Amino acid sequence: MRPILVAVILALLLGACARLSSTEAGAGDPGTGDAGASEPVGCGQSPAEVPADADPDDPVSYTPCDDDPGAIDPGPTPVTPRPGMVDVRAREFDSVEVSDDGLTLTVAFYSGVEPCYVLDRVEVEEAAGSVTVTLYEGHEPGDEDFACIEIAVYKSVAVSLDEPLGDREVVDGAAPRE
Repeated sequence: MRPILVAVILALLLGACARLSSTEAGAGDPGTGDAGASEPVGCGQSPAEVPADADPDDPVSYTPCDDDPGAIDPGPTPVTPRPGMVDVRAREFDSVEVSDDGLTLTVAFYSGVEPCYVLDRVEVEEAAGSVTVTLYEGHEPGDEDFACIEIAVYKSVAVSLDEPLGDREVVDGAAPRE
């Protein structure tokens, strides 16, 4: 009887090991939705439906396609200054794009959500060798007892120049001076 017990235990262990290795490799029956949590998927394909008994620690992923409009970074959200904000302060920007004619700068910056982070104004000082752009941001006036979530929002503002930028340097008026 002892050899039979050992054979049954070995069969159970081998079956468990085979099941574990197929789950780790992402194998499964694609028709049943039992695809395994780490099954690789192609672009635009969502992982198979997660079985009810799946381990909550198993990763689930989605691979976007290059031509998927939701997958491509749409760039910053254009904003228009809204004068009249309170607790206004200068804030740094992240990048500047110059229009083909050199008369418009698109200034991009990371900020927060409104009404907590609102662009109040943009000041531009044009000089012979540089153009200094300073963004000023505050929050909406009124009841200041609103909840402000801490999430980054990529924004941009268009700035018009009197003269084409040419060889002049764009300087961030809110950046620390060296």
